[in-house]
Amino acid sequence: TWKRIVRGIDARWELNSLVVAPSADGPVWFLGTDGDGIYRSTDDGWSWSKMNEGLVQTKVRAMAASADRVILATTDARVYVASPGGSDWKQVHGHPEKVTMVWTGPQGRLVFGDAMGHLFESTDEGATWTETFHRPDPAGVTAFHETTSSSAQLTGFGTAGIFISTESGNTAASVESNSGITDQRITHFASKPDGTLFAVSWNDGVFRSTDGGKSWKVGEEGLTTDEQGDRRGLPQFTVLRVAQDGSLFLAGYDGLFHSTDDGTTWTEIETLPQTLLIDFDISPDFVNDLELVAITYWKGAARSRDAGRTWEPINGDLSPSFWTQAKRLRTGNDEYAQIQRFHSITYSPDYVLDRTIYAGLRNWFLISKDGGDSWDQIELTQFAEGEDVIPDRLRFSSNFASDGTMLFCCRFGEGKTRAGAVFRSTDRGHTWKEVLRADGKYMQSLALSPNFAEDGTGYVSTAQGGNHSQVFRTTDGGLTWKEITGDLTFADFGAELAVSPDFASDNTVWAGTELGLWRSRSAGDTWERLKTDAFSEDGFIDMIALSPASLPERRIIVTVKGEGMFQSSDDGATFQPYREEIFAENHQFNRLWSYSPGSLLKFAPTGDGKAELFAMSGEGFYRLSPGEMHELPMRPSVQPIGTIDMKNWWGAVISLIVAGIGAIGVLTTIVIRVRRQIAKRRV
Repeated sequence: TWKRIVRGIDARWELNSLVVAPSADGPVWFLGTDGDGIYRSTDDGWSWSKMNEGLVQTKVRAMAASADRVILATTDARVYVASPGGSDWKQVHGHPEKVTMVWTGPQGRLVFGDAMGHLFESTDEGATWTETFHRPDPAGVTAFHETTSSSAQLTGFGTAGIFISTESGNTAASVESNSGITDQRITHFASKPDGTLFAVSWNDGVFRSTDGGKSWKVGEEGLTTDEQGDRRGLPQFTVLRVAQDGSLFLAGYDGLFHSTDDGTTWTEIETLPQTLLIDFDISPDFVNDLELVAITYWKGAARSRDAGRTWEPINGDLSPSFWTQAKRLRTGNDEYAQIQRFHSITYSPDYVLDRTIYAGLRNWFLISKDGGDSWDQIELTQFAEGEDVIPDRLRFSSNFASDGTMLFCCRFGEGKTRAGAVFRSTDRGHTWKEVLRADGKYMQSLALSPNFAEDGTGYVSTAQGGNHSQVFRTTDGGLTWKEITGDLTFADFGAELAVSPDFASDNTVWAGTELGLWRSRSAGDTWERLKTDAFSEDGFIDMIALSPASLPERRIIVTVKGEGMFQSSDDGATFQPYREEIFAENHQFNRLWSYSPGSLLKFAPTGDGKAELFAMSGEGFYRLSPGEMHELPMRPSVQPIGTIDMKNWWGAVISLIVAGIGAIGVLTTIVIRVRRQIAKRRV
């Protein structure tokens, strides 16, 4: 089993590297990112803190660790070192070319390679550097390794393959060693005490040599690749580790693989659960019917009619003609695809009468008029000029029963443009019209006024990367939109938006960005960032939950990435930690990257002016009663909609980007497995 780690990790950018430095006080972990610098853990990965003192640039390019030191290269070609027990970084080199690889060894040895194929070494902990080898390569030096006995040094390149020196400490004597290597794009090396060498290639898996590198044999049976990685220009295989028992662990774009026969055959280890939870909704008549619906990343939708105590799948008779998530087996030409995923699920606000549930799939809008027992399918590409539509955040008019008006925001997947849009329907979802398109990654959030039918007001946020995200407002029911970003600041995502249940009188709109919690008391004309002692002023606000108008007490609950949950009952004047015991156990109810389409924290009225909270953390679905947290047994209830044999199928195969989620999965996998090994070593 695997546990997601959230304490202290407030990363706004992707995680890209993980190393461990043994020490007398226990292992010290270092986690690199694409823009947040370094996180450090001294409790086997259970909690993390930033370690960026001394860094000029916080985009990590490469990192390595030993018992004596950690070496780090950032994207501005600076090289730093730190001691495992230290709290800051010391710059030891500034290089004119991109630094693509770093390595640290015994006796103060440090090595780095650059994008031009030069290899440099220092034997005095970075005080001086000497070029020891050069092989012109447009992709540069990508890997370096020295065997335990120092009998061989291996240098890997982005296109030129492997060069080996068998003269101890003399990389200048390296010679080409590519016999049997079918893919010379090397990403990593490893070795065993018996002298067996391993080389990881970009696409072809792991190569093994038992003769000191004179010849190599590939081991790829059981490995899979994902065409998504090819489209993004990312390697299919990256890091290889040798465990204490001699088995091998290989990190790949498509997952984590394990081998017990020196890499001849591989078995995938499930790091991203098949029942990963991504969205849910609560029946508008929950007080009476106790209904919930929820969806998982892989296995469709499920429904509960007893407040989550039991569940049943509601995939029904679905058989979409569009399939997703293609994988390739490294041996042979077998491919397979899984049924495409649900991306959102929502009850009709008029559910008591119309028994309708809506769901979004890639390019499909689903309508169930019998509470989820069966589904009608509306193809969305016909309304989107051929774009690949992924519908999220379905929102309804306050007079939906009469006007049938609904809106969703979406991201375009594999279509002609990289953008997001808002679509509007006035016939209960049977036809749609695009009413707003914005360049960027996707639409982040959509929120409507509780009086939408009267005031026509709604808000949407784009996620465009950098500080370029935007917020738009409509006051005519979604027909036209005006940008109102103002003073809001962003990092990479857009804003999580929420409209006050008392909007008609207070004009209050909330926005959470990676740089704080913002409030507008002017319907979005101006914004102010809230200051509180409860959490960081520039904290990553991931979710905002507002208590419904039916409750006499107004409550605001926010999740702050890496810090926990916080509550305010005075309109944001003050915040206090909320349910700290939940965060202490590494539970946080926030998005898994950008793919959780709705709020994962929702109030459920229970009558008598009271409410409970339901929440998802990706790994679990919970009911938060006062002083208690009950995990709801949804996971075992879901089941695959179906699979298809690619040998007999010739249609289009499209994949959804899951790199942020994969990064988290690999992190938790490696941390927990090595944590167990370290515990055994201590004994």
